[in-house]
Amino acid sequence: MNRFIDGEFSKKALPPICDYQSEKLVSLEEALKFIVPLIEQLDRSIHAAKKLCHFPSEDNLTHDESAALYLYTMEGGENSFYRVLNRALLCGDQSSLKLWFPYLKLLHTALDKLPTVSRNIWRGVVGDIGHELKKNEELTWWNISSCSLSIDVIKDYLSTTDRSTLFLIEAVHGKDISRYTNYPGEDEILLGPGIQLRVVDNVTDLPGGLNIIHLAEVANYHDKLLQPSITPIHTMSVSTDKDNHHKETRHCTALTIFAPLTSSISKRSSTESHRRRESTL
Repeated sequence: MNRFIDGEFSKKALPPICDYQSEKLVSLEEALKFIVPLIEQLDRSIHAAKKLCHFPSEDNLTHDESAALYLYTMEGGENSFYRVLNRALLCGDQSSLKLWFPYLKLLHTALDKLPTVSRNIWRGVVGDIGHELKKNEELTWWNISSCSLSIDVIKDYLSTTDRSTLFLIEAVHGKDISRYTNYPGEDEILLGPGIQLRVVDNVTDLPGGLNIIHLAEVANYHDKLLQPSITPIHTMSVSTDKDNHHKETRHCTALTIFAPLTSSISKRSSTESHRRRESTL
């Protein structure tokens, strides 16, 4: 699993996370001293992040701020740092979350110094959640969300799953961390915890088991809709009579960019299914 498609999708209401902003800025080692016993080899990861992070910084990040971003993007399997942090953000246990406040303060300070991105970005999630969201519904993502400016980055990870959901997000307050990640070629944009989103459109049951959900970030005081860089999603119903007894409704999309995506996912799924059948013979 990868941070671009990892994470629990939840619509549950949680209290705002803001108390960490009053924390004093400390070093990365100090910020995570209570977390080190909870994550295997975290001390080594911290050391690696301090050594390999992008520093000096063109954005005036301190060494520890840059390392905090780098550490977040490091992949380490089930106990990846970002995965453990996001589980804490989603659990709703404020007492446990307090252990993360010094790191969240360091991360927040780093993100504040980076360029803000107001563009269409992409994210995915494993599983079929298209039917859980309705048009114009508003939701809050409490976890930190890794997104990409490139649909190809997300496509590469989603193509390994049987059922998946792709998010097209009109971001208002995204942060470009591409210089500061462990994988600089992924055009990574980070969305902070507590971001509010509105469902613009929802296209489900596409070929290859793909669902597409178009979201727009809700600004603090008003909805700021961006001019999309690609044709927006439009759906239409096409009804055809069958034996004069019933009508079959098919959903179509005018977003032709998804055609190669659904095709590649469908082919990948077919190939993997064929291999599984062969292995059982």
